Amino acid sequence: MDQQFLDNNLTPQKASKILDTMRGCLVQCALQGDSVALPGFGTFVTVKEDERIDRDLSTGRQVLLPPHLSMEFKGSSSLLKAINKRL
Repeated sequence: MDQQFLDNNLTPQKASKILDTMRGCLVQCALQGDSVALPGFGTFVTVKEDERIDRDLSTGRQVLLPPHLSMEFKGSSSLLKAINKRL
């Protein structure tokens, strides 16, 4: 791990609170059908999946999957460049 991450004052409790808050914001945005952009990091986009018929692989029977919301993440170009620079 990079040394810069070890020298800050971010405790596990503070990090957990930040992540819980971010999760709550993402849930609210998903329920409203919005996307969330974090400059320099990426964008979370809400995707609505319609109901569909699928097959249960263990039994071979057809099952109806209900409609649902999901979120997709697309990393920003600067994030992807930083990651690929380390390879």
